[in-house]
Amino acid sequence: SIDDTMLYQLQKGIDGIACAGATGIALGFIDDNQKIAADHCRALIATAKSLGLSVTFHRAFDAAANWQQAVETLLELGV
Repeated sequence: SIDDTMLYQLQKGIDGIACAGATGIALGFIDDNQKIAADHCRALIATAKSLGLSVTFHRAFDAAANWQQAVETLLELGV
């Protein structure tokens, strides 16, 4: 799990890579219940998309307890 300080640092990192010319990011967070950590992902996805970056959810997906639910969550997040 990440705290607000780390979330802020990740958002600043996304801004930095956008300024450096990146066209997308890969991210992935799973919570203690082995579900997609939607709140953390949502904040980072919003940051990335506001900067025109594409978003890919990486292999953290493989650690999800229920892949169908994970897919549904990712679709809701716009990934």
